[in-house]
Amino acid sequence: MSAALGVLSIVLGAALGLLVGLVGWPRLGAPTAFGLMVVVGLVIGAGALIVQDDVSSAEWIVGVLVLGALSPVHARFLFGRPGVRA
Repeated sequence: MSAALGVLSIVLGAALGLLVGLVGWPRLGAPTAFGLMVVVGLVIGAGALIVQDDVSSAEWIVGVLVLGALSPVHARFLFGRPGVRA
């Protein structure tokens, strides 16, 4: 696939993740914060697969879903509970 599109997707996903984590995490409620982090994981996972050649359907399903599921957990470990200001 297109390497430029994949890299752009990864960069945009990472930027959104930083924005949500550093700015939005203390201000947003838990469902909104976790939902946005799921989107971040999906975008980064899709970008990583777009960069690669010859990716199977199973890799698309598992890779994107795993990153979508783990990114809110990762954010919770890094930033603490959403909606709580330090």
